[in-house]
Amino acid sequence: MFRYVAILFILLLSSAESWSVQPYTPVYSDPVLESWRWRTFPELKGLGPQCLAEDKDGNMWFGVKDGVLSYDGINWREYTPEGGLLGRPVKALLAARDGSVYAGTPLGISRFKDGTWNRMFPKEGDLDWQVSDLMEARDGSLWAGTVWGALRITPDDTVLY
Repeated sequence: MFRYVAILFILLLSSAESWSVQPYTPVYSDPVLESWRWRTFPELKGLGPQCLAEDKDGNMWFGVKDGVLSYDGINWREYTPEGGLLGRPVKALLAARDGSVYAGTPLGISRFKDGTWNRMFPKEGDLDWQVSDLMEARDGSLWAGTVWGALRITPDDTVLY
């Protein structure tokens, strides 16, 4: 009789354990809702941010209605048409592999290299080219989306498609 009671007791214990086991379901949080992933820049408030880019050194570049702002993690720098930038507002930014930064505006494309902005396209006296997007191809050529079409710029040639 003791054997039967022991077997019954073991069966009850083993079935009770199986009732309590549930499969593990991991809980994933939504990264969009995690506030620690987001950063706000009060310095951009009211400046009408249009676009942004990150250069190879980790600096953030913001195209705004009055020009370009750069942020290195500590300091902010402002670049305007008075400092060589071709027009405003800046609608497109591109941080190129060679370290230069390109800005597209309603007047054309400017290039920031070695601490200064220079007119890149169009040449002085040509018609304005409203640039809405900039991209660098694998071969290093610059592509721009303009109101006239797609523009490919290389050191040797400029082609409108």
